[in-house]
Amino acid sequence: MLLGRLAESFDDLKAVAIDAIRPYIAQIKDTLLDREQDFDLIIAGISDSTGPEVWLMSSHNGFVKPWVISNLSGLAEFAEARGLVMLPSDREMYPEISAVLDGRSVDDLDPVADGIRLVEIQRARWPGPAHTVPSGFLQLASVTDSAISTRIIHRWPGDETAAGPRP
Repeated sequence: MLLGRLAESFDDLKAVAIDAIRPYIAQIKDTLLDREQDFDLIIAGISDSTGPEVWLMSSHNGFVKPWVISNLSGLAEFAEARGLVMLPSDREMYPEISAVLDGRSVDDLDPVADGIRLVEIQRARWPGPAHTVPSGFLQLASVTDSAISTRIIHRWPGDETAAGPRP
């Protein structure tokens, strides 16, 4: 299923996403390693009426109500993080994230230096099972009008996670 085929605009996509995803929830859960693992769907785009937006739909009670598309800019934690969205996360991460931002907006961040620091915060406070902690390497994807490029910006030696060696 491609959500992009269900809508002609970002605003249309927000309107149909929940009903489009619900029939596939069991299939989505079956593909996850931990059958009890919940998921977050992040929808980012440019609204015809309000400009750039980031929305979240979760299957669980976390930052937002489950099965409701919620505008992340309406949450104090995300507003404090000046537009930065890091999922999964927990509320305790946001003071550390704000310290990395140090008054800067997301546009002012160095995707390599700051990106590595932010993922290290996420690894240290990972809210999910240990086998799902980001590990191995961190890859930066850059998208411009003319190209998409990727590169490895950090490797964790021995594929170790914040919780210790991977099983």
